[in-house]
Amino acid sequence: MTLSNLDVERLQNLKLEDVEVLDYAYLTFATCSTNSDGCGWSGWIIEAAFKASDSKHNTYTGDKLLNADYSQKCPKCDGLLFRTEVSCRLDKAKEQ
Repeated sequence: MTLSNLDVERLQNLKLEDVEVLDYAYLTFATCSTNSDGCGWSGWIIEAAFKASDSKHNTYTGDKLLNADYSQKCPKCDGLLFRTEVSCRLDKAKEQ
């Protein structure tokens, strides 16, 4: 699939009102250390991003799972990341 110039311009100029904004996300601290080929990178990755919903969705929270990069690949070497037990939930602030 190839994007037209109009599609590229539209996608690159999105505003907040053009996207489905998350209400909360779970982040996990990961390391590139699944094997001896790992590069040692460490940092936070998106575990899940959700939009609160009155209707029930087939997720463990019941809320809508939003599109995000869930690849869990190292941004430095593209290796598979090891997800540590260090996780946290971040909620959108009422005042952005």
